[in-house]
Amino acid sequence: MQLAEKMEAYLSEARGKDPGVVAELFLKKINYNEWKVYHDYIRFYQAGRQVLAAMEAKSGPEGDRFRQFVKKLRKDEATEGKTIQEFMMLPIQHITRYGLLLVRLRSYSKEGSDQAEKIKDAENYMREVGNTLERIQTREEGIRAMFQLFYSVENVPVSFVSYSQRRFQGEYAAVDIDGHCLGFGLDPAEGFKKPTGFGLDEAVGGRGGPAGTSAEPAAATVAAGPRRLFLFSDCILVAAGSSTAVLDGAAAGPSSKKLELVARLPFSVITAIEEEDENILRLQCVNGSRLETFRFRLEDAKKRQALALAIQLSLTQQSRQGMGRWWNSG
Repeated sequence: MQLAEKMEAYLSEARGKDPGVVAELFLKKINYNEWKVYHDYIRFYQAGRQVLAAMEAKSGPEGDRFRQFVKKLRKDEATEGKTIQEFMMLPIQHITRYGLLLVRLRSYSKEGSDQAEKIKDAENYMREVGNTLERIQTREEGIRAMFQLFYSVENVPVSFVSYSQRRFQGEYAAVDIDGHCLGFGLDPAEGFKKPTGFGLDEAVGGRGGPAGTSAEPAAATVAAGPRRLFLFSDCILVAAGSSTAVLDGAAAGPSSKKLELVARLPFSVITAIEEEDENILRLQCVNGSRLETFRFRLEDAKKRQALALAIQLSLTQQSRQGMGRWWNSG
């Protein structure tokens, strides 16, 4: 019997009985392995959304047929006007609703009674299930974001996105004020290449070209302009070529590269984070025997604060991991 049918049958059987019977349903009659069907669903949920977005954006007869099908589907009485995306969300919403049901049942039970304790145990059990699903969803979305980055940004080696310990944490729109970071941290030994300037052509209105491919200070005025900052657990990737979001959930493929990677700022070389004014973030990075200063203007103060905090937390975590390795080796 499918999980949904099993749940419906047990809840119908429990209707009008002691609320503790419903708690036993979650604790005993549905085992933890049966809830794993939600794990699989979440793994494929984001991929399904990307396929839908790709089909809806597709041109030609095939795209027209799909859009007509979606339109017809929403007019069907059985769908109650819901979109495919809304139907896809329903199984995920069920987990939240189960928890709310238990909270409501406990409000009708005497505090401290066996009945209330059973329901409380069931609440904790469902919270654990929900937390597990949330962790899986976060991990899966991070993995998909990594590979979408690979397909959308030129010069990101596959070894970068396939490193299992690296986590994607966010995307930010910014302006590189000075352009000093062009080419920084792109080590050929790690599969990176020096920027060719194709991303800079669009970013600075056609002023990129050969001059924009150098990391020397003379190229700074040419290399300044709009950027996308991709925050990871161990570094920041800086890309040029578009001021719009890249990791927006749309399907990406080998022919959809919009940007070019122009710099990589590993957290291991960042020595200071300074907030110059409301919107400007200043990063000091070690480059051989000298310090480099990179300034980025964020969209607003909240975005700047969020990025500064995320970088600081990642630096702190890396520092703790480094101390842990040093302590264990001692």
